[in-house]
Amino acid sequence: MRHYHGFIADSDRWHNFRMRDDDVVITTPSKSGTTWMQTIVGMLLRQTTDLPPISTISPWIDMQIRTEEELFRVLDAQTARRFVKTHTPFDGLPYNPNVTYIAVIRHPLDVALSDRDHGLNMKRDETVALREAVAGKFEKPAEWEDPPDETAPFLRWFIDNTRPPTGSGPNGLDDYCQQIRTYWEARDKPNVHLFHYADMWHDLDGEMRRVAAALGIVILLAGARAAWITFALVLLWSGWRLLGWKKLLGVFAFGAVMLALFALASPQVRERVERTTHMLTASEEGVDSALSGRARIWGAAACMARHHPVNGVGARGFREAFDACDPERGEVAAWGEGPALHAHQLVLEVLSETGGFGLLLWLAGAALAWRAWRYASEAARARARPAMVALAVTVFPFNTHLAFYSTFWGGLTLLLAALYAGSLLGRDEA
Repeated sequence: MRHYHGFIADSDRWHNFRMRDDDVVITTPSKSGTTWMQTIVGMLLRQTTDLPPISTISPWIDMQIRTEEELFRVLDAQTARRFVKTHTPFDGLPYNPNVTYIAVIRHPLDVALSDRDHGLNMKRDETVALREAVAGKFEKPAEWEDPPDETAPFLRWFIDNTRPPTGSGPNGLDDYCQQIRTYWEARDKPNVHLFHYADMWHDLDGEMRRVAAALGIVILLAGARAAWITFALVLLWSGWRLLGWKKLLGVFAFGAVMLALFALASPQVRERVERTTHMLTASEEGVDSALSGRARIWGAAACMARHHPVNGVGARGFREAFDACDPERGEVAAWGEGPALHAHQLVLEVLSETGGFGLLLWLAGAALAWRAWRYASEAARARARPAMVALAVTVFPFNTHLAFYSTFWGGLTLLLAALYAGSLLGRDEA
């Protein structure tokens, strides 16, 4: 491994980082869409658009503004599939054939201008103080010239500059081309995937599908166990009508065999299955491990409901109120740094954010939905049944993944409710 070292980054940190076989390493020249790719990967792996600040769950390994002990403690505590970022070229990274490497490149002149703007906006004194507190004073080589601020002179400086790479650049066009070359030489490895910023800009949907394919089938099977439960519920509800009990049991048996095969073949699926079995220990620690740290979140939600029993802490106020009710304040959470964003359970979400008043309104809505179903004709029920099943599994209490007071899931639930009501109460034209 080649050593890259400069003011802000030191690739030696990779020697002490304990990789897991399912880790994802996002490696780019700076200002090439790094945070964009981190967000895409985070949404796919966590199966949510509601992510905490990306640097709290996907840190820059080489960045010398926090100690290795602090950095690795946060990463070691993560139970979900991890994804980290780096600006170190590929030849400065440890290679693990089971780790997924995602490289993103961008037009070098776009990179140069974006890096210039970043440098002009950076809080230099604060950055220097953080760096010196962790790694000591940095002595800049005398031959390193500071780049000009004006656009045209800066671009000329970028093109002509031959400053050696430091792992946080590019410091110039030569540095940029050397870094891209390390990705290009590794492009034939099955776990190395190259993306271009322009492709992401022009065809985001297609590029996100490519990212999903790079991350593997595990994002379908291990992304959210709540999805397994809801899929099984839909299959149970509709399957007995279409197949009968004997054939339906055969389908479930086939599913169990396939899950066992995937668990044998995929470390990520195996880890999810093994973690789920911790529930069988019946101990508090085992249950919390099976729930990926949700017991801590549920404890905070119950605290909010106790202290705000009427109106709760406000819709989407969970993250602001979390610290005051966190039962393990100061301890590194299973999901990484930062507060939990929602209660991860429908009843607790309603009680903690909108209190008893909100719960009464939800129950009133459920009663109205049931009353409409009860007095509807068979033809209307047949029309409304798909929407009813989708709505039922969406609000199923064991579905611990959704945040109903978020824009996306709240909007989806309202659309399903509208489809259910329209299908059930609509009248055929005479």
